[in-house]
Amino acid sequence: MTLPSAIETHLAKREGHDARWALWCDAVNKQTGASEPFGIWSGDDHQEITINGHTRLFAGAQHYFKPDAIKRPTGIVVQSQSISLNGMTPEVYRLTRAFDLAGQRADLYLVLLNPLSGNLIGYRREFKGYVNAAPEDVPANNGRVTAALSLVSHFRDLTYTPNLYKSNAAQSALSGDTARRDATLTRAQDMPWGVY
Repeated sequence: MTLPSAIETHLAKREGHDARWALWCDAVNKQTGASEPFGIWSGDDHQEITINGHTRLFAGAQHYFKPDAIKRPTGIVVQSQSISLNGMTPEVYRLTRAFDLAGQRADLYLVLLNPLSGNLIGYRREFKGYVNAAPEDVPANNGRVTAALSLVSHFRDLTYTPNLYKSNAAQSALSGDTARRDATLTRAQDMPWGVY
């Protein structure tokens, strides 16, 4: 994978950088049923980051937000990615309990910041896919609540098979489609070679 030019320029200067992770989900609010995109990142405070021309607000989850190592298999492989959410900060609580995440689109970004000024150097999308599950582990008394997000890559879309057979009612719902009604008018025609 290539790096964005802003990151390459900064790394060529051999100056320091602060690497953080950011997750953007197209979440659905459980109470209202409305789509509410939500971002969470491993920074200390809330941060607005402009990605692809859109300014997005990422809630700071500090060190409680940590993705596992990203694997990069070759070929078209449905890849899984796990993100640990250790401890229930208000941001993690909101993400896991206030939103319905199952099957929603999710993007994981690597964000580089200048360690002195805190300004954004650049970002790169490291994972594109969907939320597969968001299980919580609630221990006994005085234990630590943990949660994890399980993501699957966008190649999962290629595993769905199309509907190959449709009923006459489904075909009739299409405007002007008479495929089933006119099916008896068509037949295989033998074409002798060299007749023309």
